[in-house]
Parts: sequence; structure tokens; C-alpha cells
Amino acid sequence: TSAFPGEGKTSVSVNLAYTIAMNSPESKILIIDADMRSPRVSALMGYGDQKRHGLSEYLAGIDEIPNIISSVHSNLKVLLSGAQNVNTPGLIASTRMQTLMSYCDKYYDYVIIDTPPLGSVIDSAIVSKQCDGSVIVIASNEIIKEYPDANIYCFDSKRMSGSFGLLVVYALELQKEGKTFEEVIEWLENNKSRVHQMGPIDDLTFIARRGQ
Repeated sequence: TSAFPGEGKTSVSVNLAYTIAMNSPESKILIIDADMRSPRVSALMGYGDQKRHGLSEYLAGIDEIPNIISSVHSNLKVLLSGAQNVNTPGLIASTRMQTLMSYCDKYYDYVIIDTPPLGSVIDSAIVSKQCDGSVIVIASNEIIKEYPDANIYCFDSKRMSGSFGLLVVYALELQKEGKTFEEVIEWLENNKSRVHQMGPIDDLTFIARRGQ
């Protein structure tokens, strides 16, 4: 995922899938486009605008089994987003999503899920609870261009898990309640160890904000 749209999360997801497929031909890889509001995997992987059933239709119960398709690499499979859907939190939190994750865990060595930006919707936080880890793509140069007076803060995430996304959601809610940035950081530091551990992520997490 990413903090904002346009930071390159889908490009990173697709290129990561290609890289693993090429360098580990014995491995089975699946990439899932879970950004059902603004899907991009199809275009980046050369499927164009073809109307294919995908994750959306499976989660909604239209398809009994997910429409997993082939790619240019025999060991890389793809589950596109399917029809665009704005009511995705309910679908992603459904038992059918849990069934899909169990299936993936059984039949694939690597599963890469491209999810919407954290700063706009809660989808990524929901998906992260069912994953071994999360990668947050940040276009740091773009942030500095947009907010030239930004300060970069860093705190030890204690190798936080996919559940780290939940902390981001909580932090946004605290800011909406009028908490200062310093108060939010203090809350994160005091509460990060209370989040259930699901798997490793980078030791350091960076947060950018406007100036003082």
C-alpha cells in the first residue's frame, strides 16, 4: 500500500511479482489487485481494459471460484480486481476473503496484494490483518516537493506486523479529534506494542508532516 495515490505502490507490486517469478522459477506466485476502486494491475501487466471477472465478483458471490489467470511467466498467476466497487470494506472483511487467503497460503509460495492507499480508505488495514507483513511505498521526493517545510519523523516500529496499518488509521482519527502531531507520535510510541503481531516489517517507519 501507500499513504497517498500516485506513489507507485502498484508498480512496486507488479515489479516485485515479476522479479520473484524470474529469480525463483520453482516458486508459485500470485498477485492480487485488491484496489477495487481504482485498479491498475491489469493495465501494468498488459491486460488492458478487458472486462474480466476478478476479486470483486468472487467476494460478492457471483463467481464460485476466483478467476485466477496466467501471465507471461508460467509460475506467476494473477487475480485482477474485477468490476470496480466502492463498497469494498465489507467484501474484504468477508468470510470469502478469509477462504481465499487460506487457499493462497496452501497453494502459493508468495502472494502479493496491491491495496488502496491508507490515507483515503480502510481497505489496506483490513487486508493487512490476514497477511504476514506489509510494505508501505512512500514517494519521499514528492512529499518534499508538495510540503517543502516538512519534517521527517522516525520511530522504531519493533518490527511491526501487517497490523501496523491499524495504527495509521488510529493516528488519523486522533488528528481528526484535534490532537497535535506530537501527541499522536506519543500515543503511537505508547501503544504500538499492544497491536497483535502478525509478521515482520521494516524496523523503521517514516512519517512526514507539514512544518511546526
